[in-house]
Amino acid sequence: MKIKTFDHIAINVVDIKESEKFYSEVLGLKVADRIPNGDNVLVYIKINENSAIELFDHQKKIDYFEHPASASGTAHIALSVTGIEDWYAHLKKHDVVFTLDLCALDHLGKKVLLFKDPNGVVIELSEDL
Repeated sequence: MKIKTFDHIAINVVDIKESEKFYSEVLGLKVADRIPNGDNVLVYIKINENSAIELFDHQKKIDYFEHPASASGTAHIALSVTGIEDWYAHLKKHDVVFTLDLCALDHLGKKVLLFKDPNGVVIELSEDL
């Protein structure tokens, strides 16, 4: 018995069309499927063959909230990339809100940047030094 791979992360979204556009047009990920799910729609955005982001459109009000970095729960979603400097310039052109500008974290052996999606979810892009 073992865990084979990461399957998906589910995100409650405020505006499904805006979120789908952000993940597909800004981040360049492929929309793999749209599935009716009772009172909502699930939109699957593929990261790779085995992993996806699942966007939930609950068709109701979802409140934004901020919490301190020391609070429990998910802190961010991290995606491994190549060409992080190009990503940084690309995201700036799309006026994303950065929570950490591009920097080297030598102690981790990574270059990283963090930003928010349209729902306030923090996404990290990471590249090996």
